Amino acid sequence: MYEQQREESLAVLLQAAKNYNYWSNRVEELTVASNNNELAQQCEMLEVLDQMTDKLDTILKSFNKLKAFLGQSLLPQGFETVGVPSQFVGDQEFKLAERITGSFKDKELGYKWLRDIGEGSLITETVNANTLSAFLKRHFEEEATTPPEFVKINILPYVKLLPIRKKNTRPSSRAKKAA
Repeated sequence: MYEQQREESLAVLLQAAKNYNYWSNRVEELTVASNNNELAQQCEMLEVLDQMTDKLDTILKSFNKLKAFLGQSLLPQGFETVGVPSQFVGDQEFKLAERITGSFKDKELGYKWLRDIGEGSLITETVNANTLSAFLKRHFEEEATTPPEFVKINILPYVKLLPIRKKNTRPSSRAKKAA
């Protein structure tokens, strides 16, 4: 039923893969820039790749929303309405299943309950890695001290793309005074 659209979509994905191969080969050929022209070309390449990944992220998020709606809402309702636990389409079986998630409304009571029933090993103490990184950056920049030995710090240089500055079309206050 959707064969033509599937083929067209796969052709687009194949073209995206070819684009990836093109850019991958260009990046692999690069060496550390030795002059401003090479540096500018590499910055331009990063800008193009940044724009492409932004577009791909947007497309992927859109497809994931469609997939979630179909797989988590529309199809489960259809399986229930038709009254079947599974459906074969060609060689593929589609089966209605359940995923159970849970959390505690009162964390301390929940932890106590787990310990009482012998499942205390499920309880772990964690620190979010992004939150810890932000704290360490701020703390050691403000304190200007060396971190203790048990703290591992990784400094990873990267180039950040900044928003494009709009050229000021009005004369600056200095230019007005000079005139």
